[in-house]
Amino acid sequence: MFEQTFNNLDNVLRQEAGCTTELDYTEQTSWMLFLKYLDDLEEERSLEAQLNGKAYFVPISPHNANGSLQIVSGIHVMMTVPNFYRLEHCVSFIPTYNSFLKGPIIFDRGRASISGKPGLGHDLDMDTVTANLHPDWTS
Repeated sequence: MFEQTFNNLDNVLRQEAGCTTELDYTEQTSWMLFLKYLDDLEEERSLEAQLNGKAYFVPISPHNANGSLQIVSGIHVMMTVPNFYRLEHCVSFIPTYNSFLKGPIIFDRGRASISGKPGLGHDLDMDTVTANLHPDWTS
């Protein structure tokens, strides 16, 4: 049943540099099959929802670019996306994010809240930004 699928995967992956046997690309094959499973699962859920007259949204989890204003912007944008699931970021970076802002981003039990101030609701602390510029950026 899946023989042709495996043959197709083998034919593509075998052409990669350094791949001489199936063992050289077993990990990639496993990952591709897992992604195919997820794709089929999402398609099945979408079709089921359509047949029942319901909307189905694939959850979205964008990745933060690891910067103070990037995470604040991401929070604002994702508040407008109905199928938003989570904004991925590095929790250990929160003190660093906040050190570059005049007021902290408030996180409570893994959830961020917006400040309610105009614009993005946060201003950069330009003294901290200037003190942390790479020397190549100051000339």
